[in-house]
Amino acid sequence: MKLSIITINYNNIEGLQKTIDSVVCQTWTDFEWIVIDGGSTDGSKELIEQYQQHFSYWCSEPDKGVYNAMNKGIDKAKGEYLLFLNSGDALYDKDVLQKVDDLKLDADIITGQVERMDNQQPLRVYDESILMQLYRDTLNHQGTFIKRKLFDNLRYDENYKIVSDWKFWLQTIICGNAIVEVINVFVAKQDVTGISSDFRYLHLDEKERKEVIESFFSISCYDISIIIPIFNVENYIVETLNSVAQQNTECHIECILIDDCGNDSSLSVAEDFIKNCKENVDFRIISHKKNKGLSVARNTGILNAKGKYLLFLDGDDKLLPECLQTLWDIVQNHPNVDLVKSDFEIEGVSKTILNKDFPSYTEDVNWIRTHFCNLSVPESACNCLVSRKMIIDKMLFFKEGWIQEDTLWTFKIQRHVKSIAFCHKPTYFYRKNQCSIMHTMDKEKEANTYSRIYNEAYHDMLSTKIELCELRYLEIMADRVYKAVGEKGLETLCTYKNTAFNLLFLCNRMLQKENILLLHGFLIKFRIVIRHLLCYSRVFYYH
Repeated sequence: MKLSIITINYNNIEGLQKTIDSVVCQTWTDFEWIVIDGGSTDGSKELIEQYQQHFSYWCSEPDKGVYNAMNKGIDKAKGEYLLFLNSGDALYDKDVLQKVDDLKLDADIITGQVERMDNQQPLRVYDESILMQLYRDTLNHQGTFIKRKLFDNLRYDENYKIVSDWKFWLQTIICGNAIVEVINVFVAKQDVTGISSDFRYLHLDEKERKEVIESFFSISCYDISIIIPIFNVENYIVETLNSVAQQNTECHIECILIDDCGNDSSLSVAEDFIKNCKENVDFRIISHKKNKGLSVARNTGILNAKGKYLLFLDGDDKLLPECLQTLWDIVQNHPNVDLVKSDFEIEGVSKTILNKDFPSYTEDVNWIRTHFCNLSVPESACNCLVSRKMIIDKMLFFKEGWIQEDTLWTFKIQRHVKSIAFCHKPTYFYRKNQCSIMHTMDKEKEANTYSRIYNEAYHDMLSTKIELCELRYLEIMADRVYKAVGEKGLETLCTYKNTAFNLLFLCNRMLQKENILLLHGFLIKFRIVIRHLLCYSRVFYYH
């Protein structure tokens, strides 16, 4: 790995000395070092001259701010990867560059861990769900190696003072689909005295982030964005895409296909279909560089969509004729409705599944939450129009790496839907794919899945007022665990212990708040769960 280290500095001689000391002692030296000083008057220039034999390029001249200086460094860099180690920051130890080089990685972005200088605690901890972490937070540039080619047609936006590096991550990772490799190596120690760490500038950080989010996600070029993950669906994808192309609708639609790196010819089949398609649909393909799963594929679609509403369509299902126009007519009758749900046709099932007694439209939040939490509203993200603004604003993304992601998503969106419309006409054909994860999952895996969903919902509840309808949702999840493995199977589930004790914690919390009526309703409705808890307690006691 040929590396360019870029250090920018302005009147921070003490911090610059710290940075220099951490670099000149490195045991791995296949790097160039570029120092951009903003015309310092505190002796920094003289310090740079003292160490100039270590630099491939340096300058000391006025600039237009942090990101202007970083862009100057990029212009001079010749390495395959770039590392921004600004004055005050330090490499973690003398062998850290050797450790990273030994990994022999080739990702677009390699990000490691960074320690705070003030308390020796990790600044941020990254894992495989980097996409969603990035939406809420940023990457530490001190610990991140960036391929030079990502800057071929891109620079840091000099209109921002704090969040331009975060904007760059959105441009390259979320919109550009750059591949990120997270490494469990402490790369650097961060100086926490900079502007981005100063609470006095928190309002500016928030203001700039809001501007960036709006620039990326607020523009709606389409009425509906259809999102189709593609993974091993070569036998179905033509029928799926044709069901989109044949829609007779006046609304403006885009169809985003997320290639999730299957091992069949799904992608080439889809490409051939799109090339020969004559209908007025804007098809777009976004390819992952490795398989990431259904949730990540959907999240990629969400973050790239430009429609006012989103519609999720699985690659082996299809839209029924007039689906889009039927749903769009409802939106026209109820402008700005958060969610429109419609009925299904299910392969091999003669009856439809949407309750005929549901109203055509309601803004009754209690009704919405109650029917979502008791799962009388189908727990599927497909076959509905959902407001993209609501999804982005409330960060209602799919939990990455989970099975039954729709069940958890159903719980999360019920907290934010303020209006919903129902269409009792079937508009979606659901195919029972016997090779899917859902149809091949064993009972223990099923039980662990629902136990994880239970615990995730439980932790969401702790941050807000406890609602009785949400306790009903927990009851259903716990009952699914019990039905999957039975009393004897509970002892094999490490996740169920947390499920049981979480239930006790909720009881205790209600007693502390003297909410006797809620606790009484809880105990009445939770007879099944309490029975499960007693079963588990016997298992736990005897082991």
